[in-house]
Amino acid sequence: MATTKTSEESVNIDDFDALLEALSAEELENVNDFIDPEHSYLPASDRSNYRIHKTPTGPYDRNKLLGFLTEQGQSEKDWEEQKPFVPGEKKGKVWLAPEVAKPTHDEEDEFTHTEWDDLLTNATETEIVELAAILGFTGLINQVQYHAAVTDKPISTNAGGWNAAAKMEPLKLIPPEPDNMTNVEECIEKAKANDKELTKININNIQG
Repeated sequence: MATTKTSEESVNIDDFDALLEALSAEELENVNDFIDPEHSYLPASDRSNYRIHKTPTGPYDRNKLLGFLTEQGQSEKDWEEQKPFVPGEKKGKVWLAPEVAKPTHDEEDEFTHTEWDDLLTNATETEIVELAAILGFTGLINQVQYHAAVTDKPISTNAGGWNAAAKMEPLKLIPPEPDNMTNVEECIEKAKANDKELTKININNIQG
């Protein structure tokens, strides 16, 4: 009577070797169909369960294969349709666009004249640009106009006007700062003597 080993018992690898030696070639092939070798160097065709045992019909010829497929497709009969195609005939439910209700005229929607209309109508272009900067409409003005309106500076006439495009501003030459001629030794002596006149020492970019 054959005995089976439980999962808790140790399994000897020699038992598998003896079992594989007793299998035939067909049985070994069936075992390979259920086992993935998980070998990275093994070709994918050898790891697949799909096997072809047909003898090759000849060398691969692409043009001959395309010609055969075209001829076979043209010679085969089309599937029979339950309802033949009729030009211009609509099948199923025809889609109709939903009706859009037209807006009704309401007296409350009429334009009401206010004091702001007079102010905006009589406002100059500079005032409109300044108002746009205050309201944050940065897309309607350029950077120079926005900066002038925020800092309460007059807007230059060369800024571009209303809805102006961004452009390069002329370069403003700023003279360099004078050299720092602080006497380090003198400052040290005054600091040690606790001189009251020594209230600030500039140590930025000391020369010499």
